Amino acid sequence: MIDYSYLFKDYEWNINSEKESWECLKTFIKPDFVFFDIGCQKGMYSKAVLDLNINCEVFGFDLIKHPEIDKLTKYSNFHFINEAVGDGNSDTCIIHWDTKTSISVEKTLKLDAFHTKPDVIKIDVDCNEFNILNGM
Repeated sequence: MIDYSYLFKDYEWNINSEKESWECLKTFIKPDFVFFDIGCQKGMYSKAVLDLNINCEVFGFDLIKHPEIDKLTKYSNFHFINEAVGDGNSDTCIIHWDTKTSISVEKTLKLDAFHTKPDVIKIDVDCNEFNILNGM
C-alpha cells in the first residue's frame, strides 16, 4: 500500500465543519443498523456514528488508509475496507481534491456484491458518485 498521508498534513477537520450534513444524516441512524461511509478519509462520520453508542455496524470505504482510521480500530463494530467503490470496472479515483491527486484502479468494488447490505449510506468521493450508484 502506498502511503499518501503526506497529503493530509495540517488538514484539520471535525464534525462541526459539516454540522448541517451531520444533523440531517443522524436523523436516519437507528439502533441495529448498518452504516456505509464511502470515501471515509479520516473517518469523521464513522466516528460520529460510533460515538452515538448504539448497536450498529460501521463500514468505512476508502482507497487510501488515512492515519486517523487507526484510531477507529478500538471499536469492534468498525470495519475499514481499503478499496475503491464503483461499478466493478476500472476507474480513476481522486484521492485528494485540493491537490488533484488521483489513482487509477483496475477494478472497483460493487456494493451489490458486498457481503453486507447497508441501511444508511454516506458518499463523498469527489466526482465518482455516479459509478458507485451504478454498482448498486
